[in-house]
Amino acid sequence: MPAIRGVNVSIVIEGQEAPEYETLVTGDRSVSCYIVSAVGQTFTIKILNSSEQDISVCPALDGNWARESYCEVGKEKVIHGPNVTKTSFRPYQFGELRLTDDGQAEADAHRWEDLGCITIRVRRAKPGTYKLTEKSKAYRQPVPGNDDPIHEHCKKVGMHRVTLGAEKPRKSSCSASWRKIEPTDAPYATIKFMYRPKDVLQAQEIIPPSPTIPSASTSRKRCDDRPHAYRPPRSGSNELLSQHTADVKREPSEASNGALIRSRELAVKRARVEAAKAALELAEAELDIARSGSVALLKREPSPGPSLRHPRVSASRKSAIVIDLTDN
Repeated sequence: MPAIRGVNVSIVIEGQEAPEYETLVTGDRSVSCYIVSAVGQTFTIKILNSSEQDISVCPALDGNWARESYCEVGKEKVIHGPNVTKTSFRPYQFGELRLTDDGQAEADAHRWEDLGCITIRVRRAKPGTYKLTEKSKAYRQPVPGNDDPIHEHCKKVGMHRVTLGAEKPRKSSCSASWRKIEPTDAPYATIKFMYRPKDVLQAQEIIPPSPTIPSASTSRKRCDDRPHAYRPPRSGSNELLSQHTADVKREPSEASNGALIRSRELAVKRARVEAAKAALELAEAELDIARSGSVALLKREPSPGPSLRHPRVSASRKSAIVIDLTDN
């Protein structure tokens, strides 16, 4: 909530105070900041008078001055929008800009110099006579600028504007009269809110970019075309099984896909069967060597199965049996 000279002002969007960014105090009478706006959001202007005197508050929306409001010392004032009748009003809200290529709109570009700004002008005041008025003119208040389109070459393209929402009921209230101390061109304090769409403020590096949260259902991108290697369980695994890799393709929903879990279990069992077959063939070969009383030279061609450790044999032995353990 920007504060200057005991006057605190905030923009309340959809019931929540809007966070301020890059608050800048200029001298001892002016403060400005940025806030995020979104199309269709309604907002109010909340003023807290912590100064030592009553104040008169006048908001300007996109350069269009609205009706002044009176706020006593230590009190809070909320400006909802212009009154329509003594028991109804239209709330302020953010709206989209309409664009045109009409040359006349380009000539009227000066009208939009304050587009995207909510300015609060504060002047000290002395109270007058409070009275309840029934005059309809008491409820005729200035409203934000009309919905005229702006030229497409205007620097304000991509921003929002202040519009009015649908009419809403309100409680009847008293009107106040007061005498202002400071002149219009030398207010006691000025508070300015510059509202922009979120992506515009991020592009201008006024607010940080939104964090990127990776989706749990998004599969990882592979570094190359090789399949992912399967890692067998730590407990109960043997050397042959730990060296074997299974071609298991990860699917985006593997954490919750029961079919994928079953395929992994089958891959483990298949690896165990292949390892058992290889061990059995090796044992049979060693048994044949022992029975014949000769030294066997084991020759093994590369195969998809797990790698095996072969017994060393002496090259000086003349009698040798060559055993081919390939799976052809």
